[in-house]
Amino acid sequence: MKVPGDIVEFGCYAGTSSLYIRRILDQTGQSAARQFHVYDSFEGLPHKSRQDTNAAGVDFEAGKLYVSKKEFLQQFKSAGLAPPIIHKGWFNELRVQDVPATIVFAFLDGDFYDSILSSLRLVWPRMVEGE
Repeated sequence: MKVPGDIVEFGCYAGTSSLYIRRILDQTGQSAARQFHVYDSFEGLPHKSRQDTNAAGVDFEAGKLYVSKKEFLQQFKSAGLAPPIIHKGWFNELRVQDVPATIVFAFLDGDFYDSILSSLRLVWPRMVEGE
């Protein structure tokens, strides 16, 4: 492991990407050395801001894409994989202390402008350089 740091995923929905990330960490022997954190409201989508108004996202309304934390965890149990560290909340309500001090990989899937901006502001200063 050349570059230190943990893995974060903002917006995990039902866990498809989370399972994929966990499998990669396990298969490459990095699970013990890197913590894997996921962040989600587990309440569905937030309200849109004016930046999110477009024809492509007309079906994306507040509360849609709801998956409970229990359903998310069931995906890991069914797959026989260790679950990540789960942080429940809206991205704009998270504090700097809620994210790892060093981040080697960040997957930002917040669906809306404010969600991506909020998560990027938390993650960017903690991203490590390296190859």
